Amino acid sequence: MKDKTENKKQPRGRANSGVKFTIFEALQKAGKNGISKDKIHEKLVKTFPDRNADSMRRTLNSQIPGKMSQQRNVKITRLENGNYSIVS
Repeated sequence: MKDKTENKKQPRGRANSGVKFTIFEALQKAGKNGISKDKIHEKLVKTFPDRNADSMRRTLNSQIPGKMSQQRNVKITRLENGNYSIVS
């Protein structure tokens, strides 16, 4: 007989350790030159090797610049070099 706790999902951790938080953190650390979506995606794949890379790419594309700007109440803009940055 299976233990009932076997089927329960394990908590993923703190709220500030997920994919969206990692994207926002990368933007914050990027500075004036910004960061490309490809570089952020590389960080996501390294940070979350157990997650699907394509799904993280879709999350990244849906969050930057629109949704994350609204949700975090910051302005994320695309720079002339193609990178993204938080504008203060």
